[in-house]
Amino acid sequence: MTKLLKRKSYDIPTLIANGTPAETTEQKAEALAAQYESVHRADQNFNNEQNDIKRQVEEFINQNREQINSQHYLSRIVTSPTEIAEIIKKFPNNKAPGLDEIENKHLTAFGYKMIHYKIPKSLILLIHSYLTNRELLVQLKNTQSTKKLIGAGVPQGSVLGPTLFNIFINDIPIFAKTNTALYADDTAIYASSFSAQIASKQIQIHINLLEKFYDKWKIKINAEKTQQIIFTRKFTDHKIWDKLRVYDNKITDEPHVKYLGTYIDTRLNFFKNTKYLISKASAALKNMYSLMNRNSKLTPQNKVLMYKTIFRPILTYAAPVWCHLSDTAFKPLEVFQNKCLRLALNESRYARIVDLQERSATTSLRAFVNKLSNNFYSHQLKFNKLTRRITKFRSYNTPFRLKHKLSYQHLSIYDK
Repeated sequence: MTKLLKRKSYDIPTLIANGTPAETTEQKAEALAAQYESVHRADQNFNNEQNDIKRQVEEFINQNREQINSQHYLSRIVTSPTEIAEIIKKFPNNKAPGLDEIENKHLTAFGYKMIHYKIPKSLILLIHSYLTNRELLVQLKNTQSTKKLIGAGVPQGSVLGPTLFNIFINDIPIFAKTNTALYADDTAIYASSFSAQIASKQIQIHINLLEKFYDKWKIKINAEKTQQIIFTRKFTDHKIWDKLRVYDNKITDEPHVKYLGTYIDTRLNFFKNTKYLISKASAALKNMYSLMNRNSKLTPQNKVLMYKTIFRPILTYAAPVWCHLSDTAFKPLEVFQNKCLRLALNESRYARIVDLQERSATTSLRAFVNKLSNNFYSHQLKFNKLTRRITKFRSYNTPFRLKHKLSYQHLSIYDK
């Protein structure tokens, strides 16, 4: 809310559309609408295989054109959400990448996959009507542009978006020597080996398969955002001489990468991630300082509530991943919590931490992170195939080579 109130309104500068400057509000609106239309324009360059797919989909739609025009198919749909879920579960390569919108994917490819998976005809026709004949317009102040046709894509944040995206990439290729982790449109491929070079070769084979798949279904890979990282305890003999390539772009090794909002480094020390979390929390505290400082009219109880609902979730983002941090690495997070509590309770720097926690009814951040992580490892892993067996090792069956190497080994779930 504070960011919204402080947000300033800026005038859009002069735009260049087709070599002509757009200066008035009407011209700017039209220029932006034309740009968005070009972004959502369907690609019409097909090879022979793609032309065959297009032909099959067009034949299916033309055969049922009367139903589409009359919209009688709406009354014939008897498919419940449960039945739809069962249909999707029967797909031959069932993967659940998570929530995201379908973007810049050609409609004919999606229609072909729905037909291939034998989704009920009435449901295919309904989705076809949902994806076709969409329009957009741009509004600047009180001026609206003319409507433009959307040739590809579905609305971002739509209810159907996640399900349609899952159907579209359901047949993404796999490779026996690697694993694929999908979340929305983020794809992570990983392999393990005693040799980093061998693991890299296995990943390269999988990337080659993905390139063919993406080319066939007209999905674009952002090679500039593709990164590679090696997780190892070795200090030597882990270089990769043949670099990974994505569409002839070399992918270099990185000491740390950002994945789903968390910085991961080669030795899983999470030093950069800790600094990143503190910097984000500090920025939020700076924006909310007028409400948290000693001159604020808010009561200490309300300030503590602000800390628990705004700042602490930032500090504990993805806590189960890095809950194994040593006390030394964890200390900066504890220091930031103590700083917020002193600010909320109007206490001096000499106030005892135990007294701060007692007055604010909070625990140490370490104890809170352990509680979050224990709940996660106990209840949230069963919903995903990749995470289902993370906690298969407990105190009674852990091999000696894995002693002191499990991220949840200090939690109570390890002794169950």
